[in-house]
Amino acid sequence: MEKNVKIALIFLLSFLSSLYLAGIEVSGDQSGTWPAAGNPYHLVGDVTVPAGQNLEVEAGVQLFAQGSYRITVLGTIILAGSETDSIHFQGAEGIDWGGLRLENEAEPSYLSYTRISNTDDTNDYAVHVINSPVYIQYCLFDDHLKALALSGLAAADPAYMEVKHTRIANCEQNGILITDNSDVLIDSCEITQCGLGSQYRGAIQLSLQSASHNCSPVISNCWIHDNGKQGVTMANLFNYPGMAPHLTGNLIEGNLTGIYLYNANGHYADNIIRNNFIPGDANSGAGVMCYGPGAVNGVFTRNEVTGNFTGFYLAGNASADLGNIENADDQDDGLNYIHNNIDEGENLYSVYNDSNQPVSAQNNLWDSSETAEIAETIIDQNDNPTLGLVTFEPIYPYSVPPVPADFSLSFGSLYVNLDWDIPDPAIALLSHYSVYLALAGGDFNVIAQPVVSAYDYEIPDVPDLYHQFYVTYTDIFSQESAASDTLEFWTVEAGEQELPLAASFLEIYPNPFTLAGNLRSSGLQISFQITETDEILLQIFDIRGRLTGEKNLGKLAAGLHHLTWEAGLKDLGSGVYIVSISGNHTMAGNRLILLK
Repeated sequence: MEKNVKIALIFLLSFLSSLYLAGIEVSGDQSGTWPAAGNPYHLVGDVTVPAGQNLEVEAGVQLFAQGSYRITVLGTIILAGSETDSIHFQGAEGIDWGGLRLENEAEPSYLSYTRISNTDDTNDYAVHVINSPVYIQYCLFDDHLKALALSGLAAADPAYMEVKHTRIANCEQNGILITDNSDVLIDSCEITQCGLGSQYRGAIQLSLQSASHNCSPVISNCWIHDNGKQGVTMANLFNYPGMAPHLTGNLIEGNLTGIYLYNANGHYADNIIRNNFIPGDANSGAGVMCYGPGAVNGVFTRNEVTGNFTGFYLAGNASADLGNIENADDQDDGLNYIHNNIDEGENLYSVYNDSNQPVSAQNNLWDSSETAEIAETIIDQNDNPTLGLVTFEPIYPYSVPPVPADFSLSFGSLYVNLDWDIPDPAIALLSHYSVYLALAGGDFNVIAQPVVSAYDYEIPDVPDLYHQFYVTYTDIFSQESAASDTLEFWTVEAGEQELPLAASFLEIYPNPFTLAGNLRSSGLQISFQITETDEILLQIFDIRGRLTGEKNLGKLAAGLHHLTWEAGLKDLGSGVYIVSISGNHTMAGNRLILLK
């Protein structure tokens, strides 16, 4: 009996092993196509794509590395995953492998909708690009020591490298490491849970290793959050002159430090840098840290820096340009909103200048509009004569200009479409808009306080009722703007509508609209009804009234119409938009909330 059980177990293990090994074993030189029909692929040795050859991996391919093997691309590789059928390269259970290494300096490789997992060896990356042009989009790199390395080597004209709409997570050291290459674009990516080891490695880290090289990439529209060390680190250890990146439109939050300039400069605009600290760690918590004598010309404009232990911290003979309106340069005019940076001791630190260099911080918004109260949040020469002076006057004026409101009517409801001209970053002061209504000559009363620039007011079913509307803007200091122009109109009997512009409705689905995981878009479904034949124009505006997209729908008959809008949605940032249709006899709109 016991012998029969052993035989049965051996047979079962042999059967399961044969199932696991089913598929295709790959090693050595590879080119041509790996079709999904060959799944699963087993990497049983190092693979090379020879120079002059191409390897195309079809959507749906699953590869399991059976050891610490690497795929080296001397030719080109195309990982052609899709929204509905991605590619996954990973180590077999419990095995770390070598990832991809791209070395073709002339011809580009392409990676899309591909997941690469668990390359944890010291010298391995999910993808290591050695001065090779590459386009990476809609990918996921997870569980690595370092996920993505982009190096220009000593090339005078380094290869272009682009990483967009990609998520990088769970790395002991860097999520992205850029070494000696300025021709890199990192856009619309999410980098999280990196820098988890004991070493201080940024989620995105720049490294400059020669005085004759440059490392000044563009990092834009990324979400860099909840990393164990710095969100973005500029590691220019030898103070070479060529490190000056451009960071624009990023959300950097929940890291030990938001941005760390170590002997680096660059331009930092329109970023939100918030809540960067580790609870209980008094050495953490700078929104921006500048260190070293090479960190003197970093320009910060239109950023919001809030919720950190310290807004800006400077040391080691560093300085920064946080706003200078006394020079001819109009690209460094401040307009940052630096507020509510409070450490665990309840100390409010907007700028902590622990350096002997002066800092210009003019034309910014602070926690207060009072000079003495702002000075209380700044550590500088006024606190210690060995420190540099922080010049913060003049401050950005707090007076709020009137709100020019452009109202329009649609059948059955009133849409209040606001457009305003408030210089950045006054938008950061937004508290709400108050919509005031008076009926039939009565007193004005607030009927809504939306935080967006549209409000849908249902017209009462009352004949000959006189309406008046106006709108004001209120900032976070409870200062209210002057009133907009007043809109006036009469309602009329049902069946005798005489509104100048008529449309029954415009509906949007889904709303909020989500680009799931930053990886896909199924299109926005728009339905509307018009009451008579008309030439219809569909438009999308952002909250500031700027046109972000439009489509001429041509002449449409009266009735219900449906369409799908996809063009340009992936290029828009999260926020509130207004979708409208208009024609000679038609006007309707609705609010769209877009989430990424």
